[in-house]
Amino acid sequence: MNLKHLTDETLLKDTKTLVQKEKELLVQILHHLREIETRKLFSVLKFSSLFEYCVKHLGYSESQAQRRISSMRLMKQIPALEKSVQSGSLTLSNMAMAQTVFRQNGIKSIESKIKLLDELKNKSTREAEQIVAIQFPQVIREFVKPISANQNQMQIVISDALNEKLQKVKALHSNKFSDTAKLLEYL
Repeated sequence: MNLKHLTDETLLKDTKTLVQKEKELLVQILHHLREIETRKLFSVLKFSSLFEYCVKHLGYSESQAQRRISSMRLMKQIPALEKSVQSGSLTLSNMAMAQTVFRQNGIKSIESKIKLLDELKNKSTREAEQIVAIQFPQVIREFVKPISANQNQMQIVISDALNEKLQKVKALHSNKFSDTAKLLEYL
């Protein structure tokens, strides 16, 4: 598609219109997925789940499918969320994150769900993750997992203060330590 013939003003206006249509379509897709799940139409097509249908038949990535399904189920519980999705104030990523938190923490109260979702409105994913982490701290176990013949993946939990110190040391010695692994090896 060649858009070079459009004026700057037209291009900006058309893009804004398309984004609004995309949000409206998203709400319609969520409603359609809900009805497909209700009727179990995915099984008619020989798929074992709505997730499998979304990935294999609709062509969504696994994460796209999961975000849509989680958001759809949350919107089913709280129909008022439709306006927030349509306006863009509540993203699929933040809704799916909230749905995971609700499931992991056994939160069933609609009021509690609405309270958290209201806090996640108009927030970036990173901001939403911070809000969730403060309200629902996780217990993360340290682990080291081999990922190749001579490399391992390590997960540890560190304080904000330690993270700041590591970032300062990296910044002071950026010519030596391009990443945290090199800094840890030096230490």
